[in-house]
Amino acid sequence: MNKVSPKFLTLKSQIIDACSVCGGQGWKVGSAGIQVPCSCMREMTAIAAIAKGNVPEEYWAFVLDSYPGDRVVKEQMKILLDCWRTTGDAKYLTLFLTGPYRRGKTSLAVSVAKAYVDLKPDSTVRYITARELESVHFDSNNHRGIYEIAEVDFLIVDELGKEVTARNADPTKRAMRGVLDIIIRARRTSQPTIVISNLDLESIKKWYGNNLNIIFTNDFITAHWTDKSPQINLR
Repeated sequence: MNKVSPKFLTLKSQIIDACSVCGGQGWKVGSAGIQVPCSCMREMTAIAAIAKGNVPEEYWAFVLDSYPGDRVVKEQMKILLDCWRTTGDAKYLTLFLTGPYRRGKTSLAVSVAKAYVDLKPDSTVRYITARELESVHFDSNNHRGIYEIAEVDFLIVDELGKEVTARNADPTKRAMRGVLDIIIRARRTSQPTIVISNLDLESIKKWYGNNLNIIFTNDFITAHWTDKSPQINLR
């Protein structure tokens, strides 16, 4: 962040300054008798990472452990995080969160990204909408942009499908290419990527056609929200 936002300062006051464990210092004495970051400092480190990565402010405070969703989802996300932390297995690098509006998909994605930063404190995060990604991909004056996005440690692509419904375009010819390019690069560099869409998987396949074959012929993970609860598919 070039400028500290009021939201960041508010969260710092709520998380670090009010911490009863470290007394607002951000550090505590660890088991070896040396100072280690307190949980409050680790939380603010994760918030700083997602803030720098353009995550909208309304999602900064979400935490995976207190995520207001299905317990099974949280447990599965923790399993996935452990896989990303220890193996970087390419077949599990892409997570699709799909389903209707206002089901908590983006807040879950950000919560997972923060948990990843907590596991790997030097990690970088980038949030981008599919429409923004498409613009970067096709901007002839911004060839470096697509590589900069691909170089981050954790990527969130939001609103897949919205970028084409907004202008009634043909997604099979243009809209998906930027997303595909990013996901392909992510697989090559072991970069965890979460793709969020208000469409279900069948609709995504219908909209984007054969462009998704690269993804759907490999293993991937999905969490699809119905009216009641998400259905998890860990393959």
